[in-house]
Amino acid sequence: MSLYQAGKIKHRVVIQKSEKVRDGFGAVKENWIDFKSLWAEVYDRSGIQVFATNQIKNEKSTRVRIRFRDDIDESMRVIFRGKPYDIQSVLDVSGDRKFLELMCAEGRRDG
Repeated sequence: MSLYQAGKIKHRVVIQKSEKVRDGFGAVKENWIDFKSLWAEVYDRSGIQVFATNQIKNEKSTRVRIRFRDDIDESMRVIFRGKPYDIQSVLDVSGDRKFLELMCAEGRRDG
């Protein structure tokens, strides 16, 4: 890895995974628990407005680049600066297993 690339991976993010638990009434509830704290490069890719259920919603697409790991998947989410980002896809863009690009949308999952 070149020094230029290493210098871009300067943000601290937390990867969270979902855990299903039963509450006191027996209902299943989704809890998010911290899985790994990692260094990453984070930047916004785009922002759009979506019309759904008679409401306009803003959606932001964010890319999170981390060193390669094989234990991250689309069921997880990223916490960056206190905000959750749902992982939409996990890509080894160059195919050399050096970096992963996590394509994320600003959090829509509860938790």
